[in-house]
Amino acid sequence: MCKTQYFKVTTALLTSLMALGVVDAPVLAQDSSDAVLEEILVTSRRYEESAQDAPVSVNVITADYFEKQRIETVDDIIQLTPGASFIRFNKLQSEYNIRGINANAEGSSVEAAIVTVIDNIPVSKDFMKNPAMFDIARVEVLRGPQGTSFGRNASAGLVHIISQRPSQEFSGRITAGAGSHGLFEADGYINGALSETLSARLAFNVDSYDGYTESTSTGEGLDGQKNFAIRGSLLFEPSSNLSIYLKVEYNKDDDETPVRRSRDCTIPTLDPTAGPPHPIWAAAYTDSCDVWKTEISDGDFFVKREIFNFTGEIVYEFGDGITLTSETGYLDGSTDRLQEAHGTPENVLWQRGVSDASSFSQELRLDNHASDAAFRWLAGVYYLTDEHDKFDENQFFQNGGAGRPDTRDTKISRNESDSIGLFGELTYDVSDRLTVTGGARWTKDDKDYQIAHTAFGWGGPIDGVSGPEGTCNFFPPGGQFICGLSGFSTPVAVSDSWSDVAFKGSASYRISDEHVVYALISQGYKAGGFQSEPLTVALAQESFNEETSTSYELGWKGEISGRARFSIAAYFQEYNDLQLSGFRTTATSFSQIIFNAGGVETLGIEAEATILVTPDFRLNGSLAVLDTKLKDTFLDTDGDGVDEDFSGFRPDNAPKWTATFNAEYDFHLSGGSTITLRADYRGRSSIWDDIIDRDLVTDTRLRPGADVFGARISWLSEDETITASLWGKNLFEEEEILNIGPPQPNTLQLPVAFGPPRTFGGSVSYRF
Repeated sequence: MCKTQYFKVTTALLTSLMALGVVDAPVLAQDSSDAVLEEILVTSRRYEESAQDAPVSVNVITADYFEKQRIETVDDIIQLTPGASFIRFNKLQSEYNIRGINANAEGSSVEAAIVTVIDNIPVSKDFMKNPAMFDIARVEVLRGPQGTSFGRNASAGLVHIISQRPSQEFSGRITAGAGSHGLFEADGYINGALSETLSARLAFNVDSYDGYTESTSTGEGLDGQKNFAIRGSLLFEPSSNLSIYLKVEYNKDDDETPVRRSRDCTIPTLDPTAGPPHPIWAAAYTDSCDVWKTEISDGDFFVKREIFNFTGEIVYEFGDGITLTSETGYLDGSTDRLQEAHGTPENVLWQRGVSDASSFSQELRLDNHASDAAFRWLAGVYYLTDEHDKFDENQFFQNGGAGRPDTRDTKISRNESDSIGLFGELTYDVSDRLTVTGGARWTKDDKDYQIAHTAFGWGGPIDGVSGPEGTCNFFPPGGQFICGLSGFSTPVAVSDSWSDVAFKGSASYRISDEHVVYALISQGYKAGGFQSEPLTVALAQESFNEETSTSYELGWKGEISGRARFSIAAYFQEYNDLQLSGFRTTATSFSQIIFNAGGVETLGIEAEATILVTPDFRLNGSLAVLDTKLKDTFLDTDGDGVDEDFSGFRPDNAPKWTATFNAEYDFHLSGGSTITLRADYRGRSSIWDDIIDRDLVTDTRLRPGADVFGARISWLSEDETITASLWGKNLFEEEEILNIGPPQPNTLQLPVAFGPPRTFGGSVSYRF
């Protein structure tokens, strides 16, 4: 169905329903005088305030929006955030980008510039940052540096996931659904009082599907996923000035391999003409022209993950609105994966990875924001310690694939980090209209790192690990280029530390009761680290520098009669020593390396709006336009000892624009129930997958722009206890590329991973 047909069908359906009297005609504007938009509260500055009053760019996704938009992971949230995008191969390796800055953090010592926070606890290890999303109260996405009162290492932005908390009211919900590609899902919660001072809540999530990409030979899904998650929480309120919140959560994922495949079905993926010193492929392979059908090599692939999360919060209010808050967090996670990374029937590249990590954090805050004082303050201290053991292995030509010997490229690393921060913020109401705020944060990070990197087998992919002397030999007539055990098996041990002071200042002026303008200067910092794939001992011993950022922002937030709400922000952002990740490709090898770029400059504008046209007709949308480019960046990306000039390049994963839009209309049935129709759109410009290893002529590393449409129809019973819905996503089967893989020997294309095709399904929910 084309887009024009879709809108025609939707219009015809609405007209027919009204003509038959099944639904009422649209409510006219004169009946809507009492309808207003609900106020949205945020804690983006560590205390509760209206989103319209906060002098910061924050995107708020409510529980209602979660359900209607079928948000399942943090990846979905990023796609709905103005000026943001992401790269993903599997759910353990998502890279987020906000305002042109990419946040890659795959290594055990590397941390993300965009920090995920769950119930006030930062997630320091990237593979744990996107657990199953269920029973969520809201998500706040803060754009730009968050280096003072909120967010360790959040030099580019922050995603705060806030779970529903227990209450004294007895309530519950159970939802079950099914859909295409073998989808099954169920989630729910039960909430209530255990005593007059103790409340409890128990929530769960179960979902699975067979996979969006099918085998061309068997028709079976290749990339299926399964998740089970459960969360229990208690809220103890023995008095009006003391509350204790405890939460325990467990997530388990049991997935099949993510799938890459060819980009162009008109040419072979494998090079059938490859000759000495490379063996000729047994046969050239041409992929299906249906991008959601392919063949992969024969292996027992899996991606498994377990996450345990404990949160403890104590809030005690003294007199005069002074409040002491303690936030304690413990996370423990493990992963085990064997994935097919190339996407052909030949065993070209498998990837094995095992991670085991834990973190403990403690924060104490003291503030007087519960008071009505004109002068308000906040001060705090933060401590985090974490450990991460990581095993990564590229397995080339497993079981003699492509007629070559088994080849291994193995990295074993361990990192221990300790971080401490001191922060404070002062706010003063100069007048009823003007408020100024200033803040600062001092942070110090210490890291102890060990890594061993070894390799053996066919020399093409691993020759660079051999070191300056080399242990590779060419053996004619078979064309085999064989390397013995090379690299360094004795771990290199190295330590380093970084520290920084980041500042923030803002001024907000209330033009009227409904309109606020503000100016904001904010700084961010992210600690340095060590290479996760060093080819030599010398490279393993070198740390890369911390990165710092400064953002200058002007904004306007307003409402019109409580029925239209908007925000507009313009900003200029500067980065220094950006930690830039990319492939270093030589004549005989490739590796992923982190460089310190000279800097990045971004100039952008973001706009968001929500309009209540009538009590039954709602519109919501966003638009972001940004210009991001590297400055003073000279990097040796091919290992020849000569730096190349990348100044002026657009960084990886940085769009030129993003846009979202959704429209929703309620039809009231004669019996008192309601039918709601909803349509949504998400779009973005083209994106570079890698800043370094890209061909500017053939655009082999360019992810084209995408326009993705969805729709939902739901029925709500008169007493609002039962909801039934039908939904569809990616209705026009946009072929959106989410990831582009590394180059491989004797291939004519880089492998790519596509997003889901058209999916559809339905669900029923019962509330009590």
